[in-house]
Amino acid sequence: MKDINEKVGLHGIFHSDWLVDLPIAKKKNHEWIKKGLDENDTYTQEKLIEAIKKSFKNLEGANLGEIDLEKADLRGAVLTEANLSNTDLIKANLEGANFYSADLKGSNLRGANLRGATLRYANLSNADLTKANLEGANLYRADLEGSILKGVNLRRATLRYANIFMTKLEGVDLTTTDLKEAYFTGTIIPEWIKKGLDENFRYSQKRLIKTIFYRSRRG
Repeated sequence: MKDINEKVGLHGIFHSDWLVDLPIAKKKNHEWIKKGLDENDTYTQEKLIEAIKKSFKNLEGANLGEIDLEKADLRGAVLTEANLSNTDLIKANLEGANFYSADLKGSNLRGANLRGATLRYANLSNADLTKANLEGANLYRADLEGSILKGVNLRRATLRYANIFMTKLEGVDLTTTDLKEAYFTGTIIPEWIKKGLDENFRYSQKRLIKTIFYRSRRG
């Protein structure tokens, strides 16, 4: 029998009888499926979205691709391994949410609040993060290839081993950001960012100011 996630599909529906004999107890969590069932025991994505708007946040492995979650309140939500590809998350409140290994490819996160969020191993390729707040977020080994990071707040964020290939870095706040072993090939890094990096690839505004002061004295 096929895995239940194959049955759900992006806009698919299924009857709860399909759940019979599935080893649900062995699965991590499928509570989001129950929240998507209507009075006829039929799953619809619309029903799940309705539950999310009523503060349901246990969404591990949920299929939320290509839907509108603009300004959604998902603070502290569990979205590990969830599909959020091409999803509209403009100005969504995602503070402290867990996106471990989630697929956010091509998603719109303009102005979203991701303060303290966990994005370890998350796929953010080609995502739009313009003016998003990622202060203190953990992006260890996250894939940011081709993403837009204009005006992003990355204060105290961790981007160790992150893939920042061909991204657009403009007006970002990298105060004490950990960039050790981050992959920048193909990305145009502003000179001021380079001058603010220490030997451990942490960006420090003090280091940048020190460089400016040193140059001015030499001049």
